[in-house]
Amino acid sequence: MAGRFDEAGEHMGRLKEKRDDPLHARIVREAERIQLYRKERRAFLEHLQASGRKLNLRKSALGLLAPILEVRGREVVLGKNRAKIDVLALDDIDGVALSEAMWKSDFATGFISAYPLVLRGEGGKKAFLRDGSEEAARLLEDLESGFDGHAERAGAARLLGELARTPVPVPPDRVDGLLKSVGELGGRYARVDLVRARASLLQRMAAEVLKVRFEEAGLRGLLKGEYRPLGDGRVRLSYGFDDPRELEDFVVEDYLREHAFTEVGAWRIGDKHLKAKKLLSMRHILEFEGEVRMSATWLYPEQVSRRYQMWLGVNDDGEGNFVAARPDGGLLLIDGPNDTVRDVDGGFRWRYDELYTLEVHYDGEKRAFCTIDGEAHKSLDAGPRTSGGVFLFVCSQMRFQLHGIVIEGRPGGAALKRLRDEWMGRELGVLGF
Repeated sequence: MAGRFDEAGEHMGRLKEKRDDPLHARIVREAERIQLYRKERRAFLEHLQASGRKLNLRKSALGLLAPILEVRGREVVLGKNRAKIDVLALDDIDGVALSEAMWKSDFATGFISAYPLVLRGEGGKKAFLRDGSEEAARLLEDLESGFDGHAERAGAARLLGELARTPVPVPPDRVDGLLKSVGELGGRYARVDLVRARASLLQRMAAEVLKVRFEEAGLRGLLKGEYRPLGDGRVRLSYGFDDPRELEDFVVEDYLREHAFTEVGAWRIGDKHLKAKKLLSMRHILEFEGEVRMSATWLYPEQVSRRYQMWLGVNDDGEGNFVAARPDGGLLLIDGPNDTVRDVDGGFRWRYDELYTLEVHYDGEKRAFCTIDGEAHKSLDAGPRTSGGVFLFVCSQMRFQLHGIVIEGRPGGAALKRLRDEWMGRELGVLGF
């Protein structure tokens, strides 16, 4: 199936000696086919050399078009070519690509040209039905007696063998190939008995490989916002909202609805910003430990009402307890476990149709700060707070625009594990587990 006919010929030669094997007659027949393919392959290459024609494998991974200088042993010596290949092992030539080259040439190889396609499960019967040779008739007979099933089982066995030889822990440079193999087993070969009997092992193998992929790509590979590591486990996540996929990094729902005075609305993508009206909230899928900053660049384009609420919150426990900055430069602290509510008025008067950047900062020890356009306003003692989510809460009868969000902090271990587990669950499903 891999197209390595020299190696296969040696192996089948050894199997032919086991005359008590119930498949002995089929093994002998397949060994003869392999030998015939090797003979015709050599004859075709010698034919190209003698006629001065080039070997055309441009549709294969080699991307090769080259004259043949000599066919010797199990190698072919090539003339000048763009691929800069001087000597090519015959078994390194893609069998299917070579067969297509044979088929399209004036070299008569009807049955042989179809054989590698059949082995790969890609060849239709029409490819060799017009060939009246005895070999073609016998191959057709074998196909109708269940050859496809044998080939499918062999394909599954080959992939299982590759996985069995995989070193542990899994090397990062093997991840792509292993995921492809596991995906084939979980998809194309899922019904094969060899695979069904090892489904739980394959799922564990897939999970181990996915863990390596997660550790290698990290959050950069999962989040849709711009990701920048800051050192010491801290990261900066930036969102300009010119790509609708950025919203996938947030849970968009009617969070903190008990504080709202209007019904739930919906975020809409505008010209490189989000538009909103009524009750909107967005909570990031990550949580952060220790010091954390969150800023939002926002705009109320016009005044149609004086009623509005806008909170930019950090250290949110998911149950409505947090510290948040407000557009007036003030701060709000709600701490249910300690039965604490503090509301610090900021006194800042913002203008309609002007962009502002509001930031809330918790120093990782006890103090929270509010800044507007980089200018410090109010602060308060928020007490020791170890971790929590970050969010934006908007409730307004006026139109609201969000032009960007920036978050800086150290993602929390529990949130990372949850995110990894959710991602792995989705990826395992894609792989067929």
